Amino acid sequence: MKALVCCLIIFCFSCKTEVKESIAIPYDVIESNITGMEKAFGEKRLKDVAGFYAKDGIMLSPGGNKSIGEEAMVEYWTGIENPVSWKLESLKITNSLDSIFATKGWKTLPTKIELWGEEEVAVYRGRDPIYQIGRSHLTTLRKGKESTSVVNFVLVWCKENEEYKICLDIYAPHKLNFLAPQ
Repeated sequence: MKALVCCLIIFCFSCKTEVKESIAIPYDVIESNITGMEKAFGEKRLKDVAGFYAKDGIMLSPGGNKSIGEEAMVEYWTGIENPVSWKLESLKITNSLDSIFATKGWKTLPTKIELWGEEEVAVYRGRDPIYQIGRSHLTTLRKGKESTSVVNFVLVWCKENEEYKICLDIYAPHKLNFLAPQ
């Protein structure tokens, strides 16, 4: 397993993502999308949360689970029982994948979020990707008590019909406070 993780890290660092200098980072659009996702979740409109993903979007979750496409995103989000609230912290939004890997949070990660391969890169190549690293606090009601799942995430936003949608969503459980802003 360690060999696989090492190979994936080497692969990721050897694959440079081209950054077009002319692409402005649409902070306001990304933050508006984040607010929309939080609101939809809190209002129990889980299918609307899925609507923030690209039609060919990919979600990689712990254990190597992969959801691909619109139908899979609807199934994932509508499968969450008893939603209460969701808070998404944006720690960095950039048009450079290398700058995500250079953040203090990424460098000090005790266990790296599973990295993506060619299939995942292909979904956003040529679509003006914007990279976001952050932390999610998703609260549901379980057995009458609120339960909050805290995970770290990397999102790749890309254009679909002139709107920014999530092309790639990678998340892993939060351990320690390693994504604190520098």
